[in-house]
Amino acid sequence: MSFLKVIVKQQSDGKPGFMEDEEFEIQINVEKITLFNKSEDDDDVTFVRLACGATLCVATPYNKFVKKLQVALKDETKVTK
Repeated sequence: MSFLKVIVKQQSDGKPGFMEDEEFEIQINVEKITLFNKSEDDDDVTFVRLACGATLCVATPYNKFVKKLQVALKDETKVTK
């Protein structure tokens, strides 16, 4: 299996005018995801549907995200050989 490490930043609403940032790292099994764009207006983001049904909105254009996945898969192949 190949995994890609992703840092997730979440903004939580607190008191009025107060935003708290949370950051955590997850690993995505790249063999069990679906990538998509909702419309042509979403050029700057990629939506990643995980096997569990959750969807992440990644602030990276679709083509760039695919290239990162290809690099991650290539690096994983080098490590496992």
